[in-house]
Amino acid sequence: MSIRVMTEVWDMGPEDRSELLVLLVLADYADDHGRCWPAIESIARKARMGERGVQKVLRRLEDSGWLSTQVGGGR
Repeated sequence: MSIRVMTEVWDMGPEDRSELLVLLVLADYADDHGRCWPAIESIARKARMGERGVQKVLRRLEDSGWLSTQVGGGR
């Protein structure tokens, strides 16, 4: 967990509650550089959302520039 990344999300995160919650979950998994590799299932469980809902929120966050994703390859 990166307190630095989590603090940035709290201070400057998106207005949308679902997007904010998913970013906070990602920050909980992140290192101090903001990198993390959680499974969709893990994000959904922590955010108390469905997996499809998480996927939609992740797409919105990526489209608006809050995050970038790399599919496959693991770490």
